[in-house]
Amino acid sequence: MVNFAPWSICSSTAACSPSPAAWVCFWQIAWKPLLKTAPQMLVIPVPMHTAKQRQRGFNHAELLARAAIAEMRRRHPQWGLHLETGLLKRVRITVSQAGLTTHQRRQNLRSAFFAPHPELLAGRDVLLLDDIYTTGATARACSRVLKNAGARSVRVATVARAQREGVAFWEAGFLESRQVN
Repeated sequence: MVNFAPWSICSSTAACSPSPAAWVCFWQIAWKPLLKTAPQMLVIPVPMHTAKQRQRGFNHAELLARAAIAEMRRRHPQWGLHLETGLLKRVRITVSQAGLTTHQRRQNLRSAFFAPHPELLAGRDVLLLDDIYTTGATARACSRVLKNAGARSVRVATVARAQREGVAFWEAGFLESRQVN
């Protein structure tokens, strides 16, 4: 899993935009090692339920994925990144994860996701993209569905990592010293 925060502060009505310097760092740390092992990769944003997306007007994870792919294609057109928004669906409305325990989050997401076209996932490498990684419940639920549908591998990238109280924040350069799995 890769975590990095290249995004400026966003409001619910403003579109998120990456800072150019942050994308360069994100590319060097996160994407490049992933694409060495999987040069053709499906990029799947964590889906929202259609009712919630209609209410909000956009899916924040999809906006992040589109911006990331556009920048990566600009820098490396040879990389085979393919955005797929129809291969993972949220089929059940869930309550907000904020304030839930790890167990409650897993229960909340049980049977919430579905892969409607497993034949398009069979044998493919997937990069699942979301905005924040807190307990891993969303990443785990989505990854399980994608793997069960036949994906060869599922990697998770988020732009932020929630910190627990009493846990030190990452220092600058933390990811540079880590090898991406």
